[in-house]
Amino acid sequence: MTQRDWQPRRSRSGPPYALIGILLTLIIVLLIGIALVLTSSIGTPTASPGATASAAPASTGPSGSSGASLSPTAEITSEPTVEVPATTTPVSSLSPGATPRPALTGFSGPHTASCTAPNGVAPAGQIHLTWTATDTTGVRISIDPPAANTAYAYGYADYPWPAVSSADVPFACNPPNSDATGAYHLYVVTTAHTTGYFQYRFIKVYIKP
Repeated sequence: MTQRDWQPRRSRSGPPYALIGILLTLIIVLLIGIALVLTSSIGTPTASPGATASAAPASTGPSGSSGASLSPTAEITSEPTVEVPATTTPVSSLSPGATPRPALTGFSGPHTASCTAPNGVAPAGQIHLTWTATDTTGVRISIDPPAANTAYAYGYADYPWPAVSSADVPFACNPPNSDATGAYHLYVVTTAHTTGYFQYRFIKVYIKP
């Protein structure tokens, strides 16, 4: 027996490196797949309980603007109480009327008058007007305005109430107004105001025959 005969026989088949490599590859691929699945699930945003995808449409009011609505028009009572337009010229010498609505409870003057002779308590070419009012700081007298309801813009004079409740005002010849009864001057008294409600009263004073 030789020395070579004492050495152990070597296996003709080597260790299973190929099988181990395949198993490692499968494990790596599996781990990569799991990682991709987890990453995909974490990156997907979820809606919060209070969130909405789109805003609800705003309501449109009568004015056509979003959410706006026209305030109701203030009720107009029987003549001569009316609502003042926003463009009305502010009072120059009288402060606004008090709340509640100002009112005229009386307005009087002669039915006819002379433009040249004395008219009772008023001197020649004048007439005497008297008035009573409530909830206002004064009144404005207008003579021959284009219309009674716009007389405030054509004032002759302002009178504080209740300090003054009557006045002598001009009564000129050749009045600009006439009807079936004859030629007349139109006298209008209006409560002081800037905005809100006002009240007016008017009388026609005809030329005495």
